[in-house]
Amino acid sequence: MMKRFVLFLALGFVFFGCSSDDSPGNCNYERELNEFNQRFDVWVDNVTPANCNDLRSSAIRLLQKMEGCPGVTNLEATMKEWRDIDCDI
Repeated sequence: MMKRFVLFLALGFVFFGCSSDDSPGNCNYERELNEFNQRFDVWVDNVTPANCNDLRSSAIRLLQKMEGCPGVTNLEATMKEWRDIDCDI
């Protein structure tokens, strides 16, 4: 459980890596972020392996979308952490 919490915090730090002057065309991940937030809310309300898998997939899609965002670094390591989460615990 603590590992998951740390990963959620790490994902939050990735979001703050985008500077406020990024052009929308280079850093447009609003749809993926909204999906992630929805999946996170569902997971918090009902911690199940299925909801964990949905959240993990959503996080990875969001991180993949952020790959072109200026100022965002360490995405591969963060994606690996998300992929390594064992949702069956």
